[in-house]
Amino acid sequence: MSNRKLYQRVLCMLLACTFFMPFFVVQQAAAAPPQVIIRDGKIQFEITSTAASTSIRYRTVGWVVTREQVCSTTSPKQCADPRSRPHALFMNQEVRQIGQHPDPPVPGQPLTSYYEIPEEIVTQRLWQAGMEGIQNNDDLYFYAVMVSVNADGSVRKGPFYTLSGIKQAEGWRFPDDLDDYFGLHIPYRSAEFPVDVIAKTVDGRVI
Repeated sequence: MSNRKLYQRVLCMLLACTFFMPFFVVQQAAAAPPQVIIRDGKIQFEITSTAASTSIRYRTVGWVVTREQVCSTTSPKQCADPRSRPHALFMNQEVRQIGQHPDPPVPGQPLTSYYEIPEEIVTQRLWQAGMEGIQNNDDLYFYAVMVSVNADGSVRKGPFYTLSGIKQAEGWRFPDDLDDYFGLHIPYRSAEFPVDVIAKTVDGRVI
């Protein structure tokens, strides 16, 4: 085979590879930012998580809520521990999972979970944190409490209350996705009755 024909054949192969390569690149799905709202005093949120290596995921197991922003606006985001400020903490059975998609989860694929915290718990926790004067449209800032979990849902590591803690927990494919879970600005929306009609005793108990 002449050098000219060999050159033409190699060139054709390279062009073919260049044309077909975009169709064979494996795309890694990134997580969507968490969707959090307060409606009628209830906190409702939607969380989509990605896998790290194999089928390891991160999961939100609670929220720290403050009246102050403790995260920077720089990139990469830097956040202090929100528990260093007056805060309300929502954990465990207070955060009710009301659905997920897909169900059951598919290893290696994004998982979207839906949660709700009842109004009576939200109101009590805010009052206990010294936020009894909160009104409609007042600013609240949310910071996730997170763990890493295996495909079967068992906890590997955590809980982590800080952004740096969960970022360093595993070899996440998209660690910067976790920035979206810390320092969320959420306006407060009270229930139909005003929050300030709730009374406190002298020793601080809510009645």
